[in-house]
Amino acid sequence: MAMQVNKLNPRKEFFRVSLTDIHQEIERLKQGEDFIVKAWTELAIATEYKESLDIDSDPGKKEKWLTRQSALAERVQRKDTLPLSVSSDSETAEDNEEA
Repeated sequence: MAMQVNKLNPRKEFFRVSLTDIHQEIERLKQGEDFIVKAWTELAIATEYKESLDIDSDPGKKEKWLTRQSALAERVQRKDTLPLSVSSDSETAEDNEEA
C-alpha cells in the first residue's frame, strides 16, 4: 500500500516499485498455485504512453490535442444538460388513439 501512486483512489493500480522488487516477489510466490507466468518482458510497447509524451513535447500537437479535448468535453457537457421530455402513459395512449 505504501507503494501506491494514487493514495485517494485504490482502483488506480499504479505503484512505485522497481523491476527487481517485482522479480523477487514473483520468485517468492508459488508458480502454478499463486500465478502462472506466460511471458516476461522488461520492454513494454506502451503505445499510448509514448504518444502522450510525443504530444507533450510538440507544441503543435499539444495545441491540436487540447482543442480536440475541449470540443469533446463541451459535447459531453451539452449532452448531459439536454432537456429530456417524458410523457406519461396516459398521454401516450391518447396520442396513439388520435393517430
